Amino acid sequence: MPSPAPTTSGTPAGRLALILIGASLTGYWLAAVAGPSAVSHELSGGGALPPYSLGRHPSELFVVALLWAATAAGAGGSWLALRALRRGWAPRPRHLLAAAAIATVAFALVPPINSDDVYSYAAYGRMAAIGRDPYTTAPRDLPADPVARSVTPPWREEPSGYGPIATAEQTVVMRTAGTSVRFGVLALSWLGALAFLATAGILDRYAAGDDGRRRAALCWALNPILLFQLVGGAHLDTLGVVAVVGALVLLARGRVGSAGATAGTTAGTSAGTSAGTSASVAAGAAIGAAIAVKLTGGVSAIGLAWSLRRRPAALARLVVGGALVVVPLYLLVGGLTALKQARHASRFVSYASWWRPLAVRLDAAYGMHASRGIIAPLALAGLLALSLLLWRALPVAVPGLPATARAALAPTLAWLLTATYTLPWYAAWAWPLLALVAASHWDDVLLAWTAVLTIAYIPGRAVALPAGLAGVTRWLRAGFGPAALGAILVTAIVLAARAKRSADPAT
Repeated sequence: MPSPAPTTSGTPAGRLALILIGASLTGYWLAAVAGPSAVSHELSGGGALPPYSLGRHPSELFVVALLWAATAAGAGGSWLALRALRRGWAPRPRHLLAAAAIATVAFALVPPINSDDVYSYAAYGRMAAIGRDPYTTAPRDLPADPVARSVTPPWREEPSGYGPIATAEQTVVMRTAGTSVRFGVLALSWLGALAFLATAGILDRYAAGDDGRRRAALCWALNPILLFQLVGGAHLDTLGVVAVVGALVLLARGRVGSAGATAGTTAGTSAGTSAGTSASVAAGAAIGAAIAVKLTGGVSAIGLAWSLRRRPAALARLVVGGALVVVPLYLLVGGLTALKQARHASRFVSYASWWRPLAVRLDAAYGMHASRGIIAPLALAGLLALSLLLWRALPVAVPGLPATARAALAPTLAWLLTATYTLPWYAAWAWPLLALVAASHWDDVLLAWTAVLTIAYIPGRAVALPAGLAGVTRWLRAGFGPAALGAILVTAIVLAARAKRSADPAT
């Protein structure tokens, strides 16, 4: 049956979806451009250079309510859009990408919103640029430095927990920026935005036909909550995500080269085998790069290794490629010292995590931090168990990427659902993988998870709020968040347990 003719308007559901997505992006952007507020840091000394701001100093209630409304509209718009695609809505992929590019540029021209993480990135780069070790130095240790002073509590007390590639990016930027907080934040934000667009371009290039391109655009490039969290919030996760997506493509191309060679001449077979070999090593290097941005990239690596479990030679090449990147880079920045802060942070329990109520009770009964030794192994066991369920239950990958996307998605989604410490922009690691598998109810699961955590972490900055508003935000984070995420986890377990084993032949 032929696909519906492309249209820029489509079904009423599709039109409504685009209206809601546009309203969401507009709301997020207005909160960012309005001026310093509870969700946006003040940047001085701009002149004619971005980021641009109206300098209006909007009230806490206004910006928080605006972000809540924008998130609700974004979640509703994305849900309607993905459902409309399943029912034959066929917007032109290039129009979706063009809209996403415009939105990305618009966010890159205004101050970062709802997160101060980029100021920490700038401070770590500044430390390295002046000869200090960002893995043993905290921003508080440089009280006279204007870049270190821009970091907000509680992050002034924390050394870097990021990988050597992230540190290298931050160092290069801050060697150029010097003591200019504005220029450093601007450059780091733009590099993250470019990585976001690069991921969008790769997904569009390798998706399955126009239908796949539409799905990829709406899952990633024109997903308003992701644009808000990643580009608006200037999170460096985009650097790791583009490396993961690159690894998927490299593995798929290697398989095509090897398979195509089996029917050819001896010379063709040799060339195809060589292509497959180099692709596996290159894919491993790409995954290594993701891990060298943030250790989170290792979760996807588990899935990629699983996808090669029946091809031990290819698996070995993947591991070697990753090790050739990860080991030298981490040794270069201090080895275990560079991993110390990341390991320390991995034992935290975030406020909106469904583990939080249990952690509070265990700490009350057995002493401060007693819960960590109990919850950490339970979370690991949950990750492994849910990964196994999802490997069986997730839908098949789209043609061209037979198993890699699906295999990488299983542990990534399981990690999001079971981790003790989780924040809304961590969804970035799962959405591009989801875009490369067939549409299913797992779209709704990930969208609900992303929306719930986004609502719970508004505002995402540690700022004082009026008493009434502070009470509402505290309940959303510590009450609604854990309960909703717990319900989403239970739903996911039930859906996975009831699913028939996927018919993906490559798994």
